[in-house]
Amino acid sequence: MREKLNAQGLTPRGSTPEELGTATRAQLAKYGALIKANNITAE
Repeated sequence: MREKLNAQGLTPRGSTPEELGTATRAQLAKYGALIKANNITAE
């Protein structure tokens, strides 16, 4: 699995559920702001 993830440019690492939640919320905020700033909509 590690090789497959690395081949996709991902870096697997272990974390706690709290760390995953924090990282997920940060990503959602980042990309949500990007989508709004560029008026991106689903077709």
